[in-house]
Parts: sequence; C-alpha cells; structure tokens
Amino acid sequence: MKTLRTLLMLAVLLPGAMFGDEIDSLLADVRQAVFDKRYTQAVSLLEEGKIRWPMDTRIARQAGDLYLNQKLYRLALAEYRRADELEPRNPEILHDIAKTHGYLGSNAAAVFVLENALAIAEPGDLRTSIIDDLSWMYFKTYRMDTGIALLESELSSQFNRGWAHTLGTLYSGIYNLEQARKWYLLSIGEAEISGDTAFAAVAYHNLSLLEITFYNYGEARKYAAKSLELQNRAGGHLIAGDLDMTAWNIPAALNSYQEAESIDNTPLSRISIADLYQRTGRLNEAIYFINKINAEADESWMYSWGTNSVHFGMSLSQILADAWKGKARTEALTPRWGRGARIRRFFTALAWRARGLYYDLHSRSLRTIHAAQLAAEGNILDSEFNAFLYSQGYRRAAVRHLEKARELETALTAASIPWYTMEAGIEEKNPRYLAKALETFQPEERNPAERTLRALAELSGRRGSGAALASLYKLNPGGLRQYGLSLPVRITSGSAGHKRRAARILKSAGYTVVKEPHPAAAVLTISIREDNIFWYLAKPDGQTISKTKTGRVSGKREMAPILAGLLDQFYTTPLSGADN
Repeated sequence: MKTLRTLLMLAVLLPGAMFGDEIDSLLADVRQAVFDKRYTQAVSLLEEGKIRWPMDTRIARQAGDLYLNQKLYRLALAEYRRADELEPRNPEILHDIAKTHGYLGSNAAAVFVLENALAIAEPGDLRTSIIDDLSWMYFKTYRMDTGIALLESELSSQFNRGWAHTLGTLYSGIYNLEQARKWYLLSIGEAEISGDTAFAAVAYHNLSLLEITFYNYGEARKYAAKSLELQNRAGGHLIAGDLDMTAWNIPAALNSYQEAESIDNTPLSRISIADLYQRTGRLNEAIYFINKINAEADESWMYSWGTNSVHFGMSLSQILADAWKGKARTEALTPRWGRGARIRRFFTALAWRARGLYYDLHSRSLRTIHAAQLAAEGNILDSEFNAFLYSQGYRRAAVRHLEKARELETALTAASIPWYTMEAGIEEKNPRYLAKALETFQPEERNPAERTLRALAELSGRRGSGAALASLYKLNPGGLRQYGLSLPVRITSGSAGHKRRAARILKSAGYTVVKEPHPAAAVLTISIREDNIFWYLAKPDGQTISKTKTGRVSGKREMAPILAGLLDQFYTTPLSGADN
C-alpha cells in the first residue's frame, strides 16, 4: 500500500515538475531573444506560453517586463494586472504595477498601489524599494507631510541615505530650507564615506536647486561645481547653465546647456537651449528645438523628475508663443520696399502673430490646469504665481494673484522681493516699481534686470527717454526687435539723396530717424568712394557692429535689403566670446 501511494504521488507531482522545467526553458528562451533584440520572437514565445500555461504568473510578469523595457507601458500594465489576478497580494507584482503607473504619469494611482504593497511587504530590500518609490510619489503628488512622516518614522530606526535624500526633497517642496539642507547634507556625507560618487553627485545637484529656490546663488554654484566634480551629469551642466543664464552670462550658459545636451536622455537641455535662443533673438533656432521635442512621444523620463505632462507642455507652448510673436514683430521692423514686398511683410507678420497667439492661448490653458492641480495638492504659493502668469494682461486679476504669491514667498525669503516688484511694475506699467527692482536685484540677477529694462524701454519710449533702451541694447541686442523695440537711427552720408532714401526706408519699417545728436541712437554711415559704397552701422558709443560694401546703389528697392542685412547683424546678441 505504501508503495502504491508513493507511486500515485509521483504521478501527480511529475507533470508539474516537468511543466516547471518547460516553463523555465521557455522563459530562458525569451530572455535570450530579448538579449539578441529579437523582440517579435520573444513576444511569440510568451503568447505561446500563455496558451499552454494560462495560470502561470511568471509568464505574465515576464511579458510585463518585456513591454516595460520597450516603453510599451500600457501593454506592460495589462500584463502585470493579469499577474496580480493570478497571484493577488504579491507585493512584488504590486510594485511592478505602481512603477508602470508612474511611467504613465498616473501618480495618484501609483501612490494607491504602493501604499497597498507597503502594507503587506516584509522587511527587506523589496520593502525598502517600495518606500523609496512611495516617498518620491508623495513628492510628485505634493503630499509632503505624509511623505515626511513616513520617512522620519523609518529613519528613526535605521539610516538610509536614499530616504534621507528624498526627505530633503520633501522639505524643499514645502520651502523648509534648513531641514531640506540638513537631510541633503546627511545623505551626501554618508554617500561620500561609502564612495558612492554617483549618489553624491545627484544629491549635490538637488542641494544646488534648493539654494537657487532661495536665491542663494553663491551656495548654488558651489554645490553645482561639486556635483560636476563627482560625475559628468547632464543635470550638473543644466544647473551651471541656469546660474549663468540668471547672471546673463550668455556664452557660458549656452556652453553648459550644449554640454548637457550631449549626454542628456531627457529633453530638458533642449528646452533650456530653446529658451536661451528665444530670449536672445534666435527665433528660428528656438522653434526648431521645440518642434524637435514635440516630435518625441515618450514622456516616461518625467517619472524621475519633478514635472508632469501639463507643466512640460506649458513650457514648450510658452517658448513657441514668444518665438512666433517675436518673429512677427521682427518682420514688421525689417526694411522692405515696393508695394508687393510691403504687402507680403504685412501678411507674413500677421500669420506669425496668429501662430504666436495660438500658442499663447494654449500655454495659458495648460497653466490654468497646472495652477488648479497645485491648488488641489495644497501648493498655494506656486498655484497663485501660475494663476498670476495666466492672468497677465487682465490687470486686476493678475495683481490679485501676484499679491497673494508675494505675501507667501517674501515671508520665506526677502530675496524674492525685487522679483515681485519687477512683476508688479510690468503688469501695472509702473516705472517707479521697475526702477526700484533694478536698484535691488542682486549682482547675479542680470536676467530679471534685462526684463525690467525692456519694460522700462517700452514705457519710456512713449515719453522720449532712451536711457533704458540704450542699457537694454548693451545687455541684449537680440532682445529688442522681437519685442517691437529698436534704437533710433542717426544717418550720416556724403550724399543727401542716399541719406534721404535710407531715412524713408527705415521710417517705413518702423524705425525712428533722428537728425540731431542723440545719446541712445545707432549711427548709420553711408560712405561713397569712387564706384563703391561702404555701409556702417554703429552702436551709440561709436563701435561699428555691422558693415558691408556694395556697388553704386540709387533706388530704394536696392537699398532696402542692404539695410535689412545691416540691422540683422546689429540686433544680434553674441553667443560666444569670439562674437564680442
């Protein structure tokens, strides 16, 4: 009897063992196919496995892993959910589901699943990883207090540098400078002792971002430099570029952004380059970079960054709005002659302006959604400031939102006061506020100073003062015409006819031509020597910026493109030291 019972048990167990061997063999074949990049064969093997062993969880998980690695996140999620149905309450499977939700940008869903996984996970590496991801998702969903409570509880019994780092990020999210700095430095200290330079580089990067948030530019530069010393990361170059952009050191900023782009696996460096190009008048280049980003559908990189698709799309649309509107204004200030040419200029500028307005409306629409998301999450400061940005042009509403944001941020740091003074001056068209902002910006804040000078130039242009305009030109020549600004022009020429024709062309394109000496005027010199004409366009201080030589020119139709070329060179911001 005992022998018969043993034989019966073997009869029952052996098929399962045999199936197990077959499944292991199939999964090994799948892994080899993936390694060899034979993805179609890998999928076929998995589909065959599902038919033969429909109740095996490993096949569903392997399929999920395959789709996840190929960034087919919705297919991966379906497979992981199938595995969860076959094996409920498995924290590993729940972790897979949560990560996939995160890559899809479904952060609230990721939090829900991670909380369930944490509740059933045993102590060990899996539980640690779940806490890592859950605390980061608390940051992404602005549940800062919940994340802080979780990590402080865990850190009270054991130190984990990853948790300490995320805790610093959570504190930065509620603008607690001292606590954020404390936990970042603790995580960095432990990483450096352990020799984990990659971790320390990321932590120094985030510490630099924290210092920028509080306008501590010197500290931010120090930590950004330490990050790059430890590891050549795109993020480190981006921060260095942002700091140089704030200081309006354009060549250094572009160099850092291009260094970042060469190693960046996200579109962030290209956004920074596009923004720099737009601000300095390279509008076609700015549009090219944004269109290149828009052509890429994958947004899974956002999982590891503090952004979402709404905020990302808003930034892209804003740059496109500014660039297209800038192209329209620049075209309106481009000399053309002849009825047909001027009609084409008018309709070209009109079409570009319409594109700019479209992207402006799209950006405002996304910013409205973003502000509402921030408010729902409890981030009132950022919500109010974004509400101010989408309300710009509607003075009463904009000023109301700006004042609420100002009250909140200036209570955290007085260094933000000049920025709010600038924004109020721009919105209310108040030159006194703008002058006050210029007086109180830190030396490293030449970027907002450029914006302030532009606003002053727009206001003072109607009152005849050119001081702000001249200062703006020194800082950013490429930032004038795209906003409808230009220096007045004084023309000197040995030929009264050439002088008269040049003046008429310039006036027809919207330039102010002055006769008497003017401290803020550009000087156009037309010098006739034998059979050649030499054209020079100089800054108010006399430095020649653009020049060309032509044969004899008598008609306005011939003269207009010459002047257009001179002006294009004249209104160009140098992007490298060699350009200066």
